[in-house]
Amino acid sequence: MVMPDGMNGRQLVTLLRKRKASLKVIYSSGYSSALLADESDKLDGLFLPKPYRPRTCGRRPNGLGPAKNRAFDGVDVCGLICRINKSNRQWLRIVRVIVVMNYLSRLHLVGWVVACLGMLLVCPTRGDNELEWNAESQTLDVSLEGAPLIETLEDLAHQTSWQIYLEPAPGKTFTTRFKGLSRGEAMRVLIGDMNYAFVPDAKGPTKLIVFRTSREAATIRIPGEAPRIPQTPTSKKISNQMVVKLKPGAQIEEIAKKLGAKVKGCIGDMNAYLLEFEDEQAMEKARSELANHEDVESIDYNYHVDRPIDPKPVTGNLPGPPKLDYNPGACGNMVVALIDTSMRSLGNGLDQFILPQLSLAGEAVPTTEMTHGPAMAEILLNALRIATGGSTGTRIRPVDVYGANASATTFDVANGIIRAVNSSPSPSIINLSLGSYSDSQFLRQVIQQATQLGITVFGAAGNDPVATPFLPAAWPEVISVTASDGPGQLARYANFSNSVDMMAPGTGIVHSGGQAFAVSGTSAASAYAAGLAAGLAEKQCISAQAAAASLQRAMPFPGATR
Repeated sequence: MVMPDGMNGRQLVTLLRKRKASLKVIYSSGYSSALLADESDKLDGLFLPKPYRPRTCGRRPNGLGPAKNRAFDGVDVCGLICRINKSNRQWLRIVRVIVVMNYLSRLHLVGWVVACLGMLLVCPTRGDNELEWNAESQTLDVSLEGAPLIETLEDLAHQTSWQIYLEPAPGKTFTTRFKGLSRGEAMRVLIGDMNYAFVPDAKGPTKLIVFRTSREAATIRIPGEAPRIPQTPTSKKISNQMVVKLKPGAQIEEIAKKLGAKVKGCIGDMNAYLLEFEDEQAMEKARSELANHEDVESIDYNYHVDRPIDPKPVTGNLPGPPKLDYNPGACGNMVVALIDTSMRSLGNGLDQFILPQLSLAGEAVPTTEMTHGPAMAEILLNALRIATGGSTGTRIRPVDVYGANASATTFDVANGIIRAVNSSPSPSIINLSLGSYSDSQFLRQVIQQATQLGITVFGAAGNDPVATPFLPAAWPEVISVTASDGPGQLARYANFSNSVDMMAPGTGIVHSGGQAFAVSGTSAASAYAAGLAAGLAEKQCISAQAAAASLQRAMPFPGATR
């Protein structure tokens, strides 16, 4: 159903209730319930978050609005819909068409049945993956076809309360059907060529260890809580800062003085400046004045870009760091600019692939722990090893836009890109394993200029399982990379907007000081894709753009539309 222009769901409910006051409503969105909770005084239905998954289908939706008005209190709405769906699929296909036609011709017939029938399109049918633990009989029923390993174990952990630990097994899926098997019998059939061990704990929940080589290698903890509802994607504007780009020859000092602003940053190559005001009111007043200023080319807000999450230490029989030989080839020595947190020594013979760092945000706090920037570098180098066979002339130019700060800004990221482009040797590829939901047109203009120079830009698609574009990856100038947890399987946490261009592995093991760390997210997927592109370009003597196009064909995202 396509909504009329300018109308949202709540407005439609208001219109329908003028015709039928007792109309029951289910609100549903790809955003979190927090978005609707902010207007809870205006809502009197239930909220069912997207995406709709089999393991969440039987759970009661979240209530919104005053309790006395919750039309379905105590009713397992989605579970009821799914049960109807399983036993009446053919009949329901006909009803869906009739209901939609009724809606278009006689709006007053629409009731809560329409909302429920809409759910039938996405609730599981007989062909869907199902796993059900019977706590009373301590048996398991399973019907799975190509079910991803991690997602299946998450469902099992949630239903049983077992603490499950896994040895990484990329690409592993389950295809099996059985009913009423005890836990031991069920695990033997379910995991197939892997091993398992139950570890009872008198003081806590039973542990289940799933491994291929050894129990010690099962270092990944499978979360047993319900899948998280993503936070409402929001823009993080800095309330008292503005980016001003002047026309050639114009000077900022007199303009800033007149506006009562401080010049906090400068990108000389673009004649762009970061102005800071006393408060938001002063900034907005200045923005109005600058909009028509003869010396001003453009103005933009400045936005926070959150610091990416650092990897977590793990133990066990894990793969070691990549082994690479530095060997400049006949096809030229590529450079990948890594716009990220501060670099530190990688050790293990990998420092020879790291060019001197460009620091834009002061000195980072020294640490012996593995942080995000070095982790992305190792992921990238491992992809280079895979693409080149272990001998490469490609190097990484680290650009620190965070320093010791909890966040960077879109102005910082833009400055980092420009500094990287102007460095020598200049990059052929830029990797942006960072981002936000903030649409900074100034940052986009900088990226456009980089791509016009023939530089290929990869970006992380975002770690919220929503269809909201995550920037800068979602801009068409950037190759947006989402994460997989197996061949063709979108990771449970990964963004799936129609701006995504390709999918790459989102998990990896990195190393520091003899300790292994696990990294997971679209950040790792983007770095991996950037490394593969560099290696492929070097190996085949082709441009970075050609290599990136080849990768998008080889590692497609099923929902890609651009």
